[in-house]
Amino acid sequence: MLLEKNIRPAMTITYYLLAAMLIVILGGCGTVDQTQKPGDESAALEIHEAEKLVRQGDYTKAAEMYWEEAQKVESPLQENFQLRAAELQIEAGNLPVAYQYLGLINEQKITFELIPRKRIAEGTIAVHEERFNDVLTLLPESLVTRAPDYKLEILQLRASALAGIGDTLASLQIRVEISPLLEDPVIFAHNQNEIWRLLASAHENNLTSWAETDNVDLKGWVALAQTKRTAHTSIEQLNSAIDQWKQNYPGHPAS
Repeated sequence: MLLEKNIRPAMTITYYLLAAMLIVILGGCGTVDQTQKPGDESAALEIHEAEKLVRQGDYTKAAEMYWEEAQKVESPLQENFQLRAAELQIEAGNLPVAYQYLGLINEQKITFELIPRKRIAEGTIAVHEERFNDVLTLLPESLVTRAPDYKLEILQLRASALAGIGDTLASLQIRVEISPLLEDPVIFAHNQNEIWRLLASAHENNLTSWAETDNVDLKGWVALAQTKRTAHTSIEQLNSAIDQWKQNYPGHPAS
């Protein structure tokens, strides 16, 4: 299963940026501007068809169309199309193809706005291949400040990488931090499951240490994990312990 499969590198933002660029190409009207390059109108139509395929879930075909059209246009549209193609191949689970696409993008021509998207795509592949230190190098904490629009994608990948190298507490801290910011219910559930998985595999001594945190949400998660590990003689006793936990942490995300 593709790790962090629910991370979609700013697909909505990507689509609207491309749409805006194509509107400029076509002059925003039905007539063709005299400065328009011969293949631009055709490219706009092909990209429109590619996005229809995206909405239908055919990411592989859409990616191939983007890549093909990228060969017919010039910078900066070419790099946009190439990166979009790579992102769609990742969405389709075709990681070797996506990796190949990313390697063929000319970084000398790539715009500043595309850099975080490219790093996220590369980081997604690196997580899947368990190259966790590469993920942390590609996506340093400072990138969150430089590219706030991509904060959640960057932090989700960093959390996976930190867990991969054994820094469980740092991974937990990130996932607890982003939990209230995740609007997609599928991604939210994935994040919650990862928090619980990390806690379930943690050593008891670590849970005792982490329980001293000032972060109320993390403290609640740790307390819940400790509650589950406590020996209970009956279902009623367990339910009573959970009810007590709910009273201690009202409104907690784990509720």
